[in-house]
Amino acid sequence: MQEYKIQRGRGRGCRVSGLPGVSVKLVEQLLLSVIPYQCSGRSVLPTYTAPAASPRLLFLFITLLATITCFGQSTTRLLNQALSGTTAEQSRLVNDLQSLNRQDYQSGDALLIGQLVSIDTLGEAPEYIKLLGFLGREDLLTSVSEVLRERDDVRRAINLARVRAGNTAKRDNLLKNVRAIDVNDEFVYTVIPLLTYTRDRKVYEYLWELVLSENRSCTPADAETPGRIDCAYRIVEYMAGTIENFPVKVDEDYNLLTTDYAGALAEIRRWYAANQSTYRLLIDTY
Repeated sequence: MQEYKIQRGRGRGCRVSGLPGVSVKLVEQLLLSVIPYQCSGRSVLPTYTAPAASPRLLFLFITLLATITCFGQSTTRLLNQALSGTTAEQSRLVNDLQSLNRQDYQSGDALLIGQLVSIDTLGEAPEYIKLLGFLGREDLLTSVSEVLRERDDVRRAINLARVRAGNTAKRDNLLKNVRAIDVNDEFVYTVIPLLTYTRDRKVYEYLWELVLSENRSCTPADAETPGRIDCAYRIVEYMAGTIENFPVKVDEDYNLLTTDYAGALAEIRRWYAANQSTYRLLIDTY
């Protein structure tokens, strides 16, 4: 007997592992071509057991399994679950929604998010608000509950969503405010993720300013490592997944995949110098 695991992936389709003698990439392509539904989140689904079989039987088994596990996991279904769910369920579902690409959303999904943000007790309200910015629906931000608008984090999320949706006045005000903040560990871990969320080129020009200038006001990610480091190391870790063909990759915890950090930062700075006017921001991911 052979175990087959299907794991939900980011975006459309599912990831498959545990298939001896079969290319995982090939199986993923098979699933994408056969199953036109989305799987959300990143949790591992239950393990199914089936006898090892010929390629044809394996094809049929994977197709059946993918249909069972992926069917109906669309953005619309997730949003309807959030509308009828508890605060805790709403908080959990927004993570699944943020993991999807913009093209995975259906035409009426933004209206459902508009209904969600009108709920006074909505769990993770700022994150749902920023989904509207991600989808470019600044017009629906007027749906945010008056009760929610009393919260500082909600008002900040509304402004960020407007920037993501292309509001240049809000963008300019955001830049004016962040330029007045000292760049240090707290800035990197609380402000930088908000700035990368905007996917605004003017905002990224400011981020590149920080990357190109030396500022040893940050501490290493490893708390046991003494001394101070250039904050640029931490900043590029957040930028890496938002720019097409970024020269250095990061892992799931946003750590640079390198053993030569100084060399990696130098490479990133050279790459920017050569691609300053042509690099592309990945606007289809949250």
